Amino acid sequence: NAEYMGERQKMQNYSSSLRQEVDELIHQHKLRRESLKKKNEACKLVAMNQGDQMFEKILTETKSSLFEAAQNQTRIESCCKRLHSRTNDFDQVASAWGTSYTSFANQLQEVGDIETWLKTIEAEINFSCNTLDKVWKSHTEELKKQAALEKERKKQEMNERLIRQRQADEYNRKFGEYKQQQQQEEKK
Repeated sequence: NAEYMGERQKMQNYSSSLRQEVDELIHQHKLRRESLKKKNEACKLVAMNQGDQMFEKILTETKSSLFEAAQNQTRIESCCKRLHSRTNDFDQVASAWGTSYTSFANQLQEVGDIETWLKTIEAEINFSCNTLDKVWKSHTEELKKQAALEKERKKQEMNERLIRQRQADEYNRKFGEYKQQQQQEEKK
């Protein structure tokens, strides 16, 4: 029972430690996700600001030559391509995080399955221990009853022997008296 309690304490400590590690991993994941989200928003804002600036330059510098318009258009397309590239990169990172999160959730589910299994085993062991205790108590009580009956039977046998012994002694005494009377009558 002490070993069981020790093992149970170890499992509780392990479960508590595992929960703390899982909570820390989730916290770190949230922080990373927020950081990436902020970086992406900043990149989007920069790209949008650059795009807006380019667009404003094009509108305000309509008097400039077509060459400048082509250059500005090229820069806008370049920014858009970079934004698109960064968005794709962010999408890949987000997908990787999603895959990691799914894997992590599955592992947590397995931990939950193990914990459920351990609780089931614990309940079965408790049931078995309780049943064995009841059987042992019942057996001990039965042995006590049998011992008491045996003691009573021996006591009764002893009383019967004493009664028979007294009867035999009485018979022998009376027989002895009778013999003495017979011998005395013969002498007379």
